[in-house]
Amino acid sequence: MNNDVLTAMSISVSGLRAQGERINVIAQNIANSTSLPSEPGEQPYRRKIITFKSEMDRDLGAELVTLDEIEDDTRTPFGEEYNPSHPAANEDGYVLTPNVTSLIEIQDM
Repeated sequence: MNNDVLTAMSISVSGLRAQGERINVIAQNIANSTSLPSEPGEQPYRRKIITFKSEMDRDLGAELVTLDEIEDDTRTPFGEEYNPSHPAANEDGYVLTPNVTSLIEIQDM
């Protein structure tokens, strides 16, 4: 196979892997969008954010996309839901809810 074709395929595969990882993180966020804490003072599920970086593959002489890190979204605040009968409700009857908005996750997908 021609070296240019192998390089193009390697670049494409790195992009597909990166997108697969991004979709997995989004799916995890959506799956946990209703996960509430079980005790007062506990935090609910915190949304995950994925970042990428380009990495030079010296053998191919091409830049590939790779996962940089998966981190918690600490900028978006948790929500609150009034549910005084929930075991994690505070003294005012509110339970913290995940900082995941399914609509945003679907748009990111």
